[in-house]
Amino acid sequence: MIYKSRSVPLEIDGLITLERRIAQDHPIRSDIARRIYNMKAGYSGERQYDRYISEFKPSYPHAIMHDVCLKLDGIYFQIDSLLITPSKIVISEVKNLAEKIIVKTKPLQFIKETPNGERFPFRSPITELDRKIHLLRVWLSQMQIDVPIEGIVTFAYNNELQFEETPPVDLIFTYEIAAYLRNLKIERDMLNRQTIHKLANKIVSAHRPFNPFPLVERYSLQQSEIMPGVHCPSCNQLTMRWMNRKWKCLICNHLGRSEHQNAVREWFFINKNTITNQEFRKFTLLDNRHTAQYLLAGIPQLQMVGKSKGSFYKIT
Repeated sequence: MIYKSRSVPLEIDGLITLERRIAQDHPIRSDIARRIYNMKAGYSGERQYDRYISEFKPSYPHAIMHDVCLKLDGIYFQIDSLLITPSKIVISEVKNLAEKIIVKTKPLQFIKETPNGERFPFRSPITELDRKIHLLRVWLSQMQIDVPIEGIVTFAYNNELQFEETPPVDLIFTYEIAAYLRNLKIERDMLNRQTIHKLANKIVSAHRPFNPFPLVERYSLQQSEIMPGVHCPSCNQLTMRWMNRKWKCLICNHLGRSEHQNAVREWFFINKNTITNQEFRKFTLLDNRHTAQYLLAGIPQLQMVGKSKGSFYKIT
């Protein structure tokens, strides 16, 4: 049973927002584009994993959770997929890499080899998996839960895998995941149906997605580097202006009434988790503070804090 599904990482939306609000020649633009590409590829691989694991329908009680982010003593750890069975928990680390993968074991090292023979080492998914198993074990122990935890690494592409020696954990392709899990040995029932249900709900309730915002802090940006304006949903330019109680695009003449709501969402992605009337006006190129107050008051997700000049808005 699926207790938690996977959703598109919010960071992708935030990075796309930042990319279109900085100059074409900005030095961080290539870094942002690369991050967006890698995150989309990773999400695509994880979704492929989800499709294959949907074929796993065991006779015993179980719980499946995708994209779980937990917090332990201030440390966040994200688990791509987690399966609870009556005798163990299985964590899957999903990788979306198209190149040939060479696995060295002494010392443990993963290397990507491109078609032209270039080699690039990358962070070991086994090391990442070990860290998550350890943190999850400690997290569970704080709730007096002691159950064996295993891990596997799955590759979304049908890569060529080359091993110097047998790796310490199983490495498989995502299309094999259902068959792999069907062959799991359920040696003894440590968790019954009710316990699995309660544990799965505890994990889902404890899910705390890592917040990468505001992006100006991550990339050390100044407010002057962020282009103001309201995006037109038709031509995707920062060319919407408030005219005659509606937003109008100066390029394609698209008309709308709620485009400022997305601008506020973009503000929270990029700048900070509060916004004042003055900041809203500057960001959306509005002149009138009463108009700004009217538009901000009409956004259901916003709550006004304080009064007069010291007031600001935050997400409820």
